Amino acid sequence: MDLSRNSINSLHSETFTYNIRLVSLYLRYNNITDIHPSTFQNNIKLYYVDISGNKIISLHPDLFDSSVAIERIRLEENRIEDIDPSTFYNNRRLNYLNLSGNKIISIEQETFDQNRELQWLYLNRNSISDISRSTFRNNSRLCHLDNSRNEITLINPDT
Repeated sequence: MDLSRNSINSLHSETFTYNIRLVSLYLRYNNITDIHPSTFQNNIKLYYVDISGNKIISLHPDLFDSSVAIERIRLEENRIEDIDPSTFYNNRRLNYLNLSGNKIISIEQETFDQNRELQWLYLNRNSISDISRSTFRNNSRLCHLDNSRNEITLINPDT
């Protein structure tokens, strides 16, 4: 389903309730500021979500909880300031995550612990100043990590 380049402001809990076969969702370049935590609750087949280019400031930790099949999430070019460590906990198939161009200051070390399939991670163009030595300890498949254009001042030897 492609709803890109509209004037959508928020996504309510029942927005996609009856789209149980939904596998891909494009919501890029709207005016989305708020997404209800149960918006994707019935979309268990959803594997691709693009919510880039909106005005999202925060993600509820339960937002992608029911999206166990999700493999690709694009959240670049929003205003996200913080990522709760449990936000992607149930997304064990996640292999691509783009969080570039937000306002993220730090990433907690357990944020990607359960994302063992993660191969592509974009954290560039944020305000990240420090990366904990164990942040990517469970991401042995990670082959592309972009941390460019942040405010990193120190890289731990074991990172």
